[in-house]
Amino acid sequence: MLKILYPNIETVAQVRKSVKETINYYMNEYPQERFHGLTASEVREAAKATDEPVLYPIKENKRIKKYWEDIDEKKGLFNSKCY
Repeated sequence: MLKILYPNIETVAQVRKSVKETINYYMNEYPQERFHGLTASEVREAAKATDEPVLYPIKENKRIKKYWEDIDEKKGLFNSKCY
């Protein structure tokens, strides 16, 4: 991500500054769909202010699910050949 946002970094100081700026952007300025339009900092502050914070489940990734289904299928084929 840093190579895209900061393609001309040449020093360690520039790397540190760009990392801090990127984190600040994603924490404080980038509203996320999964947080219903809130930033990560807003969600964190709201969670700290209550005993029962709102849950924001991660959307199911169909590619990952398919990957594990394929692994389970291969395990089944392997186990059936062993007996």
